[in-house]
Amino acid sequence: MTIAMSPAPRLLLVHPPVVRPCEPPAGLARLAGTLRAAGRQVEVWDANLEALLALLQAPSLATDTWTRRAGRDRDHHLAALRDGRLFAHPDTYRRAIGDLERWLARLPCATAPFPDGGWHLSLTDCTHDQWEPTSSHDLQRLAADPLAHPAVAVLQPALRNRLLEREITHLGLSVNYLSQALAAAALAGLARQLRPDLRIILGGGLITSWLARGTRPPAGLAALADHLLTGPGEAGLLALLAAPPAPASVPLASASQPPRPDVAQPRPAPTSADGLPQAARPAPPEPSPPAPAPVDDPTTWAYDFSDFPLDQYLSPGLVLPFSLAHGCFYARCAFCPETFERQRYRPLPTALVGERLAALVNRYRPRLLHFLDDAIHPAVLQELAAHPPGVPWYGFARFAPPLDDPDFCRLLARAGCRMLQLGLESGDQAVLDELRKGLRLATAARILAHLHAAGIGTYVYLLFGTPAEDEEAARRTRDFVAAHAERISFLNVAIFNLPRQAPEAATLPTRPYTAGDLGLYLEFAHPRGWNRPQVRRFLEREFRRHPAIAPILRRDPPAFTSSHAPFFLVPPPRR
Repeated sequence: MTIAMSPAPRLLLVHPPVVRPCEPPAGLARLAGTLRAAGRQVEVWDANLEALLALLQAPSLATDTWTRRAGRDRDHHLAALRDGRLFAHPDTYRRAIGDLERWLARLPCATAPFPDGGWHLSLTDCTHDQWEPTSSHDLQRLAADPLAHPAVAVLQPALRNRLLEREITHLGLSVNYLSQALAAAALAGLARQLRPDLRIILGGGLITSWLARGTRPPAGLAALADHLLTGPGEAGLLALLAAPPAPASVPLASASQPPRPDVAQPRPAPTSADGLPQAARPAPPEPSPPAPAPVDDPTTWAYDFSDFPLDQYLSPGLVLPFSLAHGCFYARCAFCPETFERQRYRPLPTALVGERLAALVNRYRPRLLHFLDDAIHPAVLQELAAHPPGVPWYGFARFAPPLDDPDFCRLLARAGCRMLQLGLESGDQAVLDELRKGLRLATAARILAHLHAAGIGTYVYLLFGTPAEDEEAARRTRDFVAAHAERISFLNVAIFNLPRQAPEAATLPTRPYTAGDLGLYLEFAHPRGWNRPQVRRFLEREFRRHPAIAPILRRDPPAFTSSHAPFFLVPPPRR
């Protein structure tokens, strides 16, 4: 039999639904730019944005007044989110977001009974009554019936066009959040149905976390793809795209060729006890072992946002995301995934920061820069203060020098710093010490005062219910926040879940936090009796109702939270 010549490897990178559609995905832009600079052929597709915009235009069968009003006003709301009109009027903004969420929540896929319904759609998530994103069995079931996922159903024509009319040889799905897992499985299954010869790659932050739990990937997860990548994907994808793909005219499972050591050979598709196929392909190849996290050189990273519809995101102007490093320079906090996954800190050299940012700002003219680092390094903060990027920006930082210097905070404000996200976690010093946060409450108080005086907004993160906390410590956190309420712009309040890999998981009574074999967290019996029901009761009765704290919580933008928070802050005055 004559086999057609293989085309050059061509990768389609996909950002699956559902996450906040407020900015282009930085990871895919960086992969595209870096791979293209190395001579690889890459296409990028923001399937998340495309799916949400399509679902917002889908017809609804609901006849109630709220849903009909939401349908009438949805185009106006989308336009007002993009041109910024809503951000001058918080109540109008909340109504617009509520209307868009209402429309998604009342689509037939949500209101119909199972199996046609059972979905819960929003601007930031897509869950199901019976399918869990932490169950590899449920992921396989969805891969076998991909059009059951409402976002994937509206994406089917676009995916078909991309896979059947272009010479795509590899499909890469970047899965960073649990809210993307079900759609990613369905997209993998649909792609396998359309193109059995396609090489499917799963990567991203969530895949890295799943694979970090053991030496081998869960069989159900591995069945979804041919390759699983951990950590930054640049080096792994460069290696995969360097090898010639299977012949384009013959499905991989039926190609007559000698075995290759780097490509596992096909096996019969297994079925589960209920007869469901365990993967949406007739004869799946064994996936290769997970690729080790490559040692990527940040100086080779390049960003290319040219494939994205930059005027369609739901923000007032382009928000350009950018990573200054991979990993965390501190990486000593108890219970932080960075300590379990052992991702080495790899920064972009400070001397290159200004040059790289200037190139992106000149090319794309963003309204806002979003730094994605776990915490911006102090040396980079000083570089940004000395050489401003020319547009406003925000990102995470630690309660640490040089932010304890009021003059430096004023310089940072003049350099465009609109908001800093700060992980306080607790207002009790003993809890902070046990969590190894490396910060003093007195320092945090000074920094909040300096940032407020400089006109820089603060988005402060709190974590209740850690093993180190008890109810009295939680009250001290309440009192600290109340005492500094005028200097805190926004609050994120969360209840602690115990990571499976934490040492305490071996010593405390635990049970799974979510159903399925891919759960990353555990519920636990608190050593001080400060369990989740007690924590929730405290938050509802004492914390959220506190007269100094309640106004801060009400300011938080619904759905988009920290992504839209900078747009509600008045630009700092020139000094």
